[in-house]
Amino acid sequence: MSRFRTELTQKKAYDRLLKKINTQLAKHKLVVSGGAKVDASLTESPFSPKGKPTYELAEDRKRATDFRKRLQKNGFSMMQYSVYIRHCPSFENLTVHKQRVRRVLPPKGRMSMLHITDKQYSQMENFWGTFVNPLPPTPQQLQMF
Repeated sequence: MSRFRTELTQKKAYDRLLKKINTQLAKHKLVVSGGAKVDASLTESPFSPKGKPTYELAEDRKRATDFRKRLQKNGFSMMQYSVYIRHCPSFENLTVHKQRVRRVLPPKGRMSMLHITDKQYSQMENFWGTFVNPLPPTPQQLQMF
């Protein structure tokens, strides 16, 4: 998945792909609404990660650490290495968090964001070899009709 996302970003095809997906959904009269999950990646992932990422300067490492701490302070949870998620109950809330993340991104940082609905997120399947840490609690949601 990481290589695929990296290649989409490098070829500047990410936005075109999302537009085509939205077009297909509209053709089938499917409306995507609700919350969103955000994937914020700071550093490029190697094809087979071994050990910790290498940084050119100690200052880069400090900026990356500060960025990660700011993500967590703003309610993001680490789903896996370099992948953070956050529930946004509305599009307006998502927009606010996108702007916050954009403001604190380090100069050498790279980030991709993917917005998915609650229903799409609930269909995700996780496979774990050894269970080490419990998953973060699912946020309570209130629906008004």
